[in-house]
Amino acid sequence: MDTIDGLKAMVAVSQTHSFTLASDRLGLSKSLVSKYIAQLEHQANVRLFNRTTRRVDLTEAGEKFYHHAVLVLEQYQEMLDGARALNTSLVGTLRVSAPFALGETRLAQVLPEFTQAHPELKVELILSNASVNMVEEGIDVRLRVGHLNDSSLIARKISTYPLVVCCSPSYMKKIGKINQPEDLKMATCIVDSNYKVGHFWPFTHKQTQKEHSIEVNSQLSLNSPSASREVAKKGGGVILCPIFVVEESLIKGELIQLLKDYDVMHFDLLAVYPHREYVAQKVKVFIDFLKDRLN
Repeated sequence: MDTIDGLKAMVAVSQTHSFTLASDRLGLSKSLVSKYIAQLEHQANVRLFNRTTRRVDLTEAGEKFYHHAVLVLEQYQEMLDGARALNTSLVGTLRVSAPFALGETRLAQVLPEFTQAHPELKVELILSNASVNMVEEGIDVRLRVGHLNDSSLIARKISTYPLVVCCSPSYMKKIGKINQPEDLKMATCIVDSNYKVGHFWPFTHKQTQKEHSIEVNSQLSLNSPSASREVAKKGGGVILCPIFVVEESLIKGELIQLLKDYDVMHFDLLAVYPHREYVAQKVKVFIDFLKDRLN
């Protein structure tokens, strides 16, 4: 048994609580992962896992072994990255998780440049709006919006994006001009349930700083910025949407931005990764790339 491969198998099983999920993550057969664990337990002369039909959990000895294994693997990876940094070549696989709206727009636009710059690195982009357990799912970087509540993770701010108010030219002709937030009361608005403000849209005049909170009329509520954009393009009403989701539609004239003299809301785009003393070179390079391209 290759010791490093054995430690990787042990860590993967520890984090996923499953031989099947660990084998999927490592790209190995379940039988080989089981063999690695058995060999480690034989070498250490200790039982590392308690196995049931539903779950695999670490024993007390296994907990101590796991923490040492993680440290050894991080130091091993640091050694490899240090050597590779001499020729700036990144290898292996980078698993990135991101919300659908971001992944389908801004991230999809810049990823080709990143992969072309690092041809030996494989990138797996997993789009999901649900919460992600980065350790169990083997995610290297999670791109998310808003604040970070998990103190076991580290977050770096990538950029700040505004939300803008838009509608289609055909809908504008139907309802007339929207010059101030109060004018939205005569419009039909499409509410994105992802935002806590719900039917109450907040506005701040850029010059006077006067604040407005408008209760909008809505017949349709969605939980997808991209779907809201498509509904708005068809004349379905007024939307409140991240600028990167509607940017292309604004340029093409499919949508018109309303109330440009007002700020609505902004959100921070964060790159989140597990709290570790050592951060893999591929993660550092990817985050630096995003900070440069998505600002």
